[in-house]
Amino acid sequence: MKKMHKILARALTLFAVISPLLICGCHDNIYWMIEQEVRREEGISGDVRAIIPFKGNLYCANNHLYKKTISPSTSTGSFNGQWQKVSTGLKNIITIAADDTYMYCYTIEWQESSSDSVNVAGARTLYMSTDGSSWTQINLTSVTGSETTSYAMTIFDNQVGNGRLTSSPGRVAYARILNSSNAYAIYKLSGGTLSAVTPSSVVSGSATEAVKAVHTSSGDVFSKDTALAANNHYIYYSVSKDSHLYYKTGSGTASSVDLGGGAIYSIACTANYLILGTSNGIARVAIDSNGVPASSLSSFSNNAQTMVTSMCPLIYVTDSSINEGSGDEYAAMTISGYISSSPDTFKEVGLYAYYPGRGVWNRDGTSDKSGN
Repeated sequence: MKKMHKILARALTLFAVISPLLICGCHDNIYWMIEQEVRREEGISGDVRAIIPFKGNLYCANNHLYKKTISPSTSTGSFNGQWQKVSTGLKNIITIAADDTYMYCYTIEWQESSSDSVNVAGARTLYMSTDGSSWTQINLTSVTGSETTSYAMTIFDNQVGNGRLTSSPGRVAYARILNSSNAYAIYKLSGGTLSAVTPSSVVSGSATEAVKAVHTSSGDVFSKDTALAANNHYIYYSVSKDSHLYYKTGSGTASSVDLGGGAIYSIACTANYLILGTSNGIARVAIDSNGVPASSLSSFSNNAQTMVTSMCPLIYVTDSSINEGSGDEYAAMTISGYISSSPDTFKEVGLYAYYPGRGVWNRDGTSDKSGN
């Protein structure tokens, strides 16, 4: 019934838009609007929590690990169906990160609570790999004391290589771990070695709250919020997941614009737009030649906003030096709260992609449907 309501709502919306055009006889515009209602393909499902480049491949994680060549679709001529599930032997992959030598994987083993029969986090484990396939557990006792698997953590990197097609020298991976002193701290990962660091440049929260980093010309910048990106002009970020977009230079005072498009969860830079993942789906805001964002959102020239319509925690572009719509772009969509209160279904949750040769957004998955 909910699916039928959604289809009816889209049909009524489309009719409302094209009705004036019918009166005016603008047939080309009518056909253009109809063509924007693209049939949804199959794709990788579930909560896609990370996309990273590593040694010539893109990897994404959604409890499982997938990879595809980092070469853009403008070179390969391929669109949906290029991801391959990686056989890792690991369960419940929460997120991934990388430096120039190692890829890191954080997993959680879920256990049923004896008191209320719900799943709770059990063993939390950190792994490393030089090839993305063979994994070695990292010993955390130097940080957690005698405990090896139960301390809370997350991992992230400084995004060097993100949007630049190759992983450049200087990519650094970090972990935020609740240590043996029962305090959170930030550690630099170097294979199996963890070194405590104190972030000196933090745009949101305190140094020990960091869950995201981005590299700039003056060093790595950290944030407690997941929406954080940078180009040659500014650092862009959100605070406490609201609709304000902040931007600043490394040492400058922050400016902000209230875009009014929902809470901002993710930011990716292109040459002329910032693509945003928000609580209301995908969005974009124009930036001028100096990187200054416009005061309001701009509609996409494609079907992005009819495909990615719910909470979008992840945006990734393969080449940030070119205009939006000229390169491969990825988005993850999920449902926040109860499925019964959402107009979307679990079939629509997962990975989406835009390929310029295809010209529209759609689901993105594996050739053998293994992750779909």
